[in-house]
Amino acid sequence: MVEDRTKEDFEQAKSKISQRDNDAMDALKTLFYNKASIYYACLVSVGREKFSDKAIVECGQEPMTELIAGFNKAKEYSKNPNVEKCETNARPAKEEADFPPYVSLAEDDVRLYDFEAMRICLTSR
Repeated sequence: MVEDRTKEDFEQAKSKISQRDNDAMDALKTLFYNKASIYYACLVSVGREKFSDKAIVECGQEPMTELIAGFNKAKEYSKNPNVEKCETNARPAKEEADFPPYVSLAEDDVRLYDFEAMRICLTSR
């Protein structure tokens, strides 16, 4: 369910990016991998008994807001001298092990991030 919807949305977005723009393609794959992970975690968290579209949307609202905000500030954040340290610290290793990227998103640079933890790290003084 999550994989099919993610693949469909990803293919639509991918068609709008030049294949030569590797950075944009990597960012797009990371975006969709993180989005799929959020919704997968919500499906697991909500469970079969309490499943509804509304419950999934509510569960994913905060992490999706952080995800979108992180991508909107990516250019600004990339100039931060702590970006590598913050990215490393914001990697949820257990979630990456439990939820590897779909084949259509798999790349060496595609990672999951806790975007809230990354934002806090990058904006702390």
